Amino acid sequence: MAPCHQLGRQRLTIRGAVVGAVEVERQQRVVRGPDHEDRVEVGLRVADGVAHGGGLLRGQPLARPPGGIEAGRLQIVRTARLGGGRDDERLLDAGGRRFLEEAGQRRGAIGEPVHFAAPAAAPVPALLAGSRVAIARDAAYGFIYPANVDTLRELGAEIRFFSPLAGDALPACDALWLPGGYPELHATVLSTRRDLWQALASHVAAGRPLLAECGGMMSLFDEVVDRAGERHPLAGLLPGRAVMQQRLAALGMQVADLPEGQLSGHTFHYSRSDTPLAPLCRARRPAGGDGEAIYRHGSITASYVHFYFAGNPPAVARLFGAGA
Repeated sequence: MAPCHQLGRQRLTIRGAVVGAVEVERQQRVVRGPDHEDRVEVGLRVADGVAHGGGLLRGQPLARPPGGIEAGRLQIVRTARLGGGRDDERLLDAGGRRFLEEAGQRRGAIGEPVHFAAPAAAPVPALLAGSRVAIARDAAYGFIYPANVDTLRELGAEIRFFSPLAGDALPACDALWLPGGYPELHATVLSTRRDLWQALASHVAAGRPLLAECGGMMSLFDEVVDRAGERHPLAGLLPGRAVMQQRLAALGMQVADLPEGQLSGHTFHYSRSDTPLAPLCRARRPAGGDGEAIYRHGSITASYVHFYFAGNPPAVARLFGAGA
């Protein structure tokens, strides 16, 4: 089993497709399509001959789709728990084996293998050579594309991970990335990290870049209000607050034209932000219409968008201070 964004970069034999973390039946219909044609909303078309294994409703067994196959029962694991280590690989490998075993590996059920030719990778210039990039990584900040970290390394950056929840100090760094995650679930602990927030304030005051995505941006506001209505004071580096909602606030692909260059990504969040800041720009949806606000406050770039760094490495390098 492999995330969809990896399909074009690896030599894979595709035997079946399972869409993970489907929230509602409506999304299953979008993925499957009214005519049972296999496709994914973000634009990945599952080629002919690949069995669609259904959608994984959160916490529920995999349902048998019309005309599809019984693909087994796979447990949804929250992204924040996946750190990219060997345990995660074993978990995904076990899920893939279960998928094949319960399908019986019958060509008639699974279809002929579909091969995707790996595109030639363009060389990535070492625009961040000599730069140190600190990345928050723990249960509060767990939404990190491995490809994003790979891109930073290919750009020449030295990566320094740290855990705000574990009490880690901000590492010495030239740039900082606060990725998405679930800070609202850990706001009680994070609200005690005044030392960390002061270190971030000093980082920004020195003009060093700070990219804050989704949960990272939430953490930079004056406060976060959780679903129970409890208010948690956090970094105070952005005026305003993030307020958790009972329903999904936004979901979908985004494209942003930043001064550093165009970056694509996606948005998925249950909070809304209340801030007097005027956006630097707004992302747009590929199908048309305004997307998320993107803020630039001093050396901080903040938004709900999770950017995909591999789409434009030079723009990412500039975002993290290259050429400054």
